[in-house]
Amino acid sequence: MNTDDSVGTRLGQIMEESVRLGRTAWAAALLYVAVLTAAGVAIDQLSVTGSGDLLASILSFALGYVLTVGLLRGGGFSHDGSKRGFGSYFGLSLLSGLGIALGCLLLLIPGLVLFVRWSPAYGYLMAEDVGVWDSLVKAWEQTGAHFWPLALALLPPVALNIGALALYALGSDEQGATSVPVSLIANGIISVAGAGITVVGIAGYALLRDRGEELVEIFA
Repeated sequence: MNTDDSVGTRLGQIMEESVRLGRTAWAAALLYVAVLTAAGVAIDQLSVTGSGDLLASILSFALGYVLTVGLLRGGGFSHDGSKRGFGSYFGLSLLSGLGIALGCLLLLIPGLVLFVRWSPAYGYLMAEDVGVWDSLVKAWEQTGAHFWPLALALLPPVALNIGALALYALGSDEQGATSVPVSLIANGIISVAGAGITVVGIAGYALLRDRGEELVEIFA
């Protein structure tokens, strides 16, 4: 992306790349949405909290990794899908998640800024030979001039998550139980939003990554 372009132009580039990546990794995205939706409905209907939430978290990490690898492989950024394994992916998820959560607890805005600025970090971690912390640093450095296009691209999935939470609040009874239709729609929305955030993050990486080494290989 070029900083000389308008926010709208750069937003369009991110959305176009997101659509392209989504098409290349449609099977992984479908798996992500289907499994997490089904798991969420089962947890709601069985009314299991502790063990159910743990299972949902494990599935979310595992399927997020599969989706990210699929996006990187399908997008042509890594022939084998990743230079890093699940452990690195989990470490980045944990570290960035804690940072974003802490930022939101302190004053909300810092957490939202970190959420946007760190969104391409998974691409740097898994497609390039950098570690967890370095991937966050690279993402922070590269997104400085592109905060608003990325923020606007991430707005739809974030809005979907908020809508799903509102649906839960409106569709739950006094005991907090939800019907199958409400649970299915809400969990489906949350799963689609999660996949969307992942796709936009990799699209951001695709447009911001350094192509220097790639060009050297082409002209060598």
